Amino acid sequence: MKLNLINKEISEIKYDVTRFPDGEPQFFLTEELNRKESIDVICRISNTEDLFLLMQVGDILDRQEVEWDLHITYLMSMRMDRVMSFNRPFSLKVVCNMLNSLGYRNIYVLEAHSSRTFHLLGDRCLPWEFGHYSWIPAQSNIVFPDHGAKDRYGSNYSHYGYLVFKKERNLETGRIESFEIEESKNCYYSTFVFIDDLCDAGGTFLGELKVLKERYPNSKFIIIVCHAVNNKGLINMCNNFDQVIVSNSHRDINYRPSNENLTVIDVCK
Repeated sequence: MKLNLINKEISEIKYDVTRFPDGEPQFFLTEELNRKESIDVICRISNTEDLFLLMQVGDILDRQEVEWDLHITYLMSMRMDRVMSFNRPFSLKVVCNMLNSLGYRNIYVLEAHSSRTFHLLGDRCLPWEFGHYSWIPAQSNIVFPDHGAKDRYGSNYSHYGYLVFKKERNLETGRIESFEIEESKNCYYSTFVFIDDLCDAGGTFLGELKVLKERYPNSKFIIIVCHAVNNKGLINMCNNFDQVIVSNSHRDINYRPSNENLTVIDVCK
């Protein structure tokens, strides 16, 4: 049975969420559970309210001694995956410590941005891949925006030609000042597919796209990312790439470009 905290209408287990006068949300089941049947809880944790509702669900399921697995389409704080300074929090660890207090059997995190997620969540945490390859045309070159992306996905695409970018960042301002192709191999085709796990404002992708358009004019450029966390970044991608493929992992996406080059994959079912 599925308990879908993202879309109440399609949840097999029925529930409701009300609010106290101070705005605090309260989750409650509207039907009795079959405690002999395991449950798959599907959620996104894009903000603290999502996290709080999940903790309430976990409390109910654990007290009823139900076996359950947790599927998280987006996990907040994935980019705060280390101690930046003495006066800043290790936010990912804070979130993972809360999740570790729950009694789920296994936890699946969709395209976890940081490998430290698996370390912090321990042996119960299992990978959940977006499956970029499902939408890559056969005759394509893969574009890795940096070596981190190549390390993450390279073994899955060894039969493709590819190129890897390097970016130079101003350490004082934090701004990226230049992009260059650091590594290239067997780029025979006129279709280039960017793959990565996450897009925020899209500045890195747009800077690298400019380099490729100058070097490979009259080519087709596609970008496939799982987490589109910023609407500005999504619009930027749609305005510059020939085809954009993202998921609704972080939020519901209602934006539809006039040129109809956006595909949103539903990972919240």
